[in-house]
Amino acid sequence: MARRRAPGLPAAGAGLVSGPHWYVEATRRCLTARFGGPVHLDPPEVDWDRRAVCRATLPDGRRAVVKVDTDGVRHHRERTGLLAAADAGAPVPLVLWHGHDGFHFLVLEEVPTTRSLVDEDAPWRVAGAAVRALHDTPVPPGTAMFCDGVGEWEQHVDHRVAVECAAAVERGLLDQAESDAVRRYALRTLAAAGPAPRALVHGDLQARHLLVHGDRVVLVDFGDVGWGDPVMDLVVLTHFHPWRRDEVLDGYGADGALRERVELLAPLYSLWRNLFVSRWYFENEFEQRRNSETARRVLETEVLPAERTPPVRLECDAVLVDFDGLLIDTEYAGWRSWNELYGRYGRRLDTATWAARCGGDDPLSPWDELEGFAGAPLDREAMEQARRVVRDGMLTVLPGVRRFLDHCATSGFTLCLVSNSPMKWVRRQMDALGLDADAFDLIVTSGEHPPKPAPDGYLIALDELGVAASRAIAFEDSARGVSAAKAAGLRCVAVPNRITVHNDFSHADLVVGGLDEVALVSTSEVPR
Repeated sequence: MARRRAPGLPAAGAGLVSGPHWYVEATRRCLTARFGGPVHLDPPEVDWDRRAVCRATLPDGRRAVVKVDTDGVRHHRERTGLLAAADAGAPVPLVLWHGHDGFHFLVLEEVPTTRSLVDEDAPWRVAGAAVRALHDTPVPPGTAMFCDGVGEWEQHVDHRVAVECAAAVERGLLDQAESDAVRRYALRTLAAAGPAPRALVHGDLQARHLLVHGDRVVLVDFGDVGWGDPVMDLVVLTHFHPWRRDEVLDGYGADGALRERVELLAPLYSLWRNLFVSRWYFENEFEQRRNSETARRVLETEVLPAERTPPVRLECDAVLVDFDGLLIDTEYAGWRSWNELYGRYGRRLDTATWAARCGGDDPLSPWDELEGFAGAPLDREAMEQARRVVRDGMLTVLPGVRRFLDHCATSGFTLCLVSNSPMKWVRRQMDALGLDADAFDLIVTSGEHPPKPAPDGYLIALDELGVAASRAIAFEDSARGVSAAKAAGLRCVAVPNRITVHNDFSHADLVVGGLDEVALVSTSEVPR
């Protein structure tokens, strides 16, 4: 990869990490003491993000790869993953020594080859078997999800895709319509794929991270190891070499079900990976063209064609919308903020349990359960304040919302918001996320009506607007919200989000993946 500038190092006085080759003296001193003689360090191959990698000659003449890190969590993750993989018989470098002396050190036996899987005539089938050995490794206790995820894999992927789409829009790689399409595609694909098997995954399984030594393929560079969907590794390994995927799957011993899962998820995982790497390269001033071009190719050939379905045409004069979970991603942000608290005690909050409570007046508040996990009273006030900060930091406007609201405003529809939340919450989040409250002809919030599934909020809205239920359509993200709208005599379109997708929407008139999948037409424009 071409680099536009050398990475900067922390300024002097920023602790141990300062100046060029900040690690050299401490590393030489530590390893000399550990291996009983002078250790020669080669120039660094990596000197970035408070870590360094170089090759070394040990006193007995053996060649080694030395990894020096200031991040103990990252060091522990890589060390634990490597040792577990080695114990399970996966082809990984031998750990010669690991320890802490000012810095965290990981000394690996050098794989004596410069040949990798990207070279001509590389044994891709053998590589598939090597990856299978890694994925068959029991996940070590305490291993974090890949990319620091929490909760369930599917929700984590959907969240990370949303983050990468927002960043891609900001730097002009995607436009907003494309971002919305990707997010809808992610939700549908993950739902179709079903729960992911839990495996120890490499996390950065580029072809150059598989070294060819004789008749062996050795997996190296475990800095992103964690648990996750093994399909992700298989996709990342082959997304620049898709014609090699069948060879890899043959060597992996993939059955028909796994091959179908790879085919289904490959566009999503490839797009996620390339958007992530492109953003990282962009932020750190590396050349990101290859990943950006690959992301565009996957988008244009795989994702957008799957999303190009004609919008559903609906006739009405008034549009009544919910707020939380329909316009902004409240349910996921709330679930994840609670799940981070559960994670402190090695537990997980099930999304189906959370989804069953969404849209009602009894949101889950599991303090008693958390205190049972802790075995002692908790400082609820302080923890709740911190949880809300986490939640609010994850709130985003859902795909298609802005364009839908703009269309309602410019096309002359009467627009009303009917929410179980208080007005203070609605106004604050609208201001924070750039939604115009003045675009609504009426906002009906909690305190003015019994909460959904009672129909009162919708009945109040219809009365104040002077609109007959037959000439209005409600949009809801939860089963409770749909029940409220139907009880008020309204047609209702369900737009499930990544949490409420678990709800039963059989009583809705229509279920769509996003607000922009609907084409609204005023009844006054319909020929009679």
